Amino acid sequence: LHAAQRAQPRRKLEVPGADVGGEARMIGRLRGVLAERQPDTVLVECGGVGYQAAVSLQTFSALPATGAEVTLLVVTVLRENALELFAFASEEERRAFG
Repeated sequence: LHAAQRAQPRRKLEVPGADVGGEARMIGRLRGVLAERQPDTVLVECGGVGYQAAVSLQTFSALPATGAEVTLLVVTVLRENALELFAFASEEERRAFG
């Protein structure tokens, strides 16, 4: 790097759709094939991309069998070192999450 490039301050990463507090509105719903299901996590394959999301036991109990099509509502949380997805089977549960 040139000396002038090193002297410039780093820019803050700005995410379109991000709210104050780190909640990003990047991913709001997942619809695809339920590739994996665990009591606390799911993996949904959407268009060749696997999205891993945390789920509650309430959502887990509402899930179809592995290999079936599923639609889940999502809250995307942007943290300093991670992008986390929380998936819900119902709008009521998503709203209760915050």
